[in-house]
Amino acid sequence: MKPVDSKQKMLSLTELVLTAGYSQFTERDPRQAMLMLVAELSRPDTKHMRFGNTLFIINKGQGRNGYMRALNADTAENFMEHNKKFADSAYLLGYDNLITIFKEPSFIQIFRMVARNPPRPEMGYELKEGKNGEYIVNFKLGPLREGE
Repeated sequence: MKPVDSKQKMLSLTELVLTAGYSQFTERDPRQAMLMLVAELSRPDTKHMRFGNTLFIINKGQGRNGYMRALNADTAENFMEHNKKFADSAYLLGYDNLITIFKEPSFIQIFRMVARNPPRPEMGYELKEGKNGEYIVNFKLGPLREGE
């Protein structure tokens, strides 16, 4: 489906998920995918943030690490801005590193753009290619901190 500019219209969560193609990502029918998402967002070790028509999800890892993904139904320009806000917010929540895996090569540009003008010092990323053609990014959100 076509992106929806959040400056013009805010989508409901259901519309956002359907527009972002979450059911295609999970290879399930839309109703089942929505139920899975609601169950995931209800877990105590899962955090989520919404900026515009983009939903960011973080699953807690060990220490100050986590696994993240984004469901985006917004324009490319807005998505770029949302990523900066998300990275800053995730750091303030206590995360130092987030891992994400994706197949779409154009997403690499997001990390490059954020790294060029980072919202905080020592922010950057490390990109690797997986065995199945996917990209794996370790997104460093700022200076490493001690403790949990």
